[in-house]
Amino acid sequence: MIDLEDEWQDAARRLAAMVELPDSPWFRPLATTPRHRFIPAWFERSADGWTSVDGDSEREKWRNIAYESTASIVTKVAGHHADLTDPQQPIQGRPTSSATNPWRVIQIYRAARIHNGCGDVLDVGTGPGYGAALLSKVVGSRQVTTIDVDAYLTRVAEMRLRPATDQPHPRIITADATGPLDWEGNRIAAMVSVPGIPASWLASLKPDGRLAVSIAGTSITIAARKLEDGGAWGRVELEPGGFMRTRGPGDYPPPLVGRITAEMTYSDEDASVSPYPVVNLDQAPELSSLLALTVPGIEWVHDTGADGAQSTWLAHPDGSWARAEGHQDFSTVRTFQGGPRRLWDELDRIRLDWLRNGRLSLFGAEVRIQPDGEATFSSGSLNLTFPGAQPSSS
Repeated sequence: MIDLEDEWQDAARRLAAMVELPDSPWFRPLATTPRHRFIPAWFERSADGWTSVDGDSEREKWRNIAYESTASIVTKVAGHHADLTDPQQPIQGRPTSSATNPWRVIQIYRAARIHNGCGDVLDVGTGPGYGAALLSKVVGSRQVTTIDVDAYLTRVAEMRLRPATDQPHPRIITADATGPLDWEGNRIAAMVSVPGIPASWLASLKPDGRLAVSIAGTSITIAARKLEDGGAWGRVELEPGGFMRTRGPGDYPPPLVGRITAEMTYSDEDASVSPYPVVNLDQAPELSSLLALTVPGIEWVHDTGADGAQSTWLAHPDGSWARAEGHQDFSTVRTFQGGPRRLWDELDRIRLDWLRNGRLSLFGAEVRIQPDGEATFSSGSLNLTFPGAQPSSS
């Protein structure tokens, strides 16, 4: 039987080699941190929902999950933590916490310009605590504060961080990170996505401080520098990537598409024809990100039928909805829309601009952030303003 306590060092070195070059300041932390101890259990998809897996009972799988997987690992579904869940009892619901894949973790830390001597760092979204362990080995435990809204996660992260970091251990806060912060420092690295940039983050950053943050519903990461006027300036990173969105202490609400589409009615007489194919927005990161920034709060679902027919649903909190359907050959795409906004028209307008300009211009765009969190994206023909965040509600 595999004994990870004897073998994890070799596995961690292989992980480090997959993620970073040997001369990177992050290579040694990756190679010397026992990631499996931060993920003692996890959830996997099953026919009945989500099933928890205990690492000590599945040691080879545990090693692979902890050190060889390139995907994020689900550790909480709805209100259920994997390490507190009976493997014989499948769970229904949406993932609400995960262990982010190490490549994405380092991507965010690089975007925030975190290095030895950079000052005090706020790690938003403690999760299992692995990220805080890596940060502690680069900037020192005294300089690291980590925050999460989930009291159980912060409690167990503290226990797991004790043997993995130097004394004193990182400071751990249990609170809504989008609200007022009991912290002031030089770097903010968010392992969650936010519905808008919180004003409290800008207020807590010292001038010339840096932040790296993803916007909920998008695949963009903003890397920005704090300015003397209280705002910030930066750019959208070129590499797409996202995170679970911030939430209150409870679960996420049910998907918006299901709630709205269950109440809508339409007939063939309401159909319009779109000149563009039905698109799976989950496979189009820049297009879907631009739609989410243009129509804040929009959600979507895509489906492929047994005959290859494609359909995409759009929904918005104001009650607007849209449905597009078409065959695999894209011969005819019919759209149905209702509510105060024509959501599919918004999507088609973005696609028309794409064709006119030859690119969408979002990745790499300049971002000017006001002290209240309002962000303006500009690049070429793109000029779009997105509101700042309000604190998450429970």
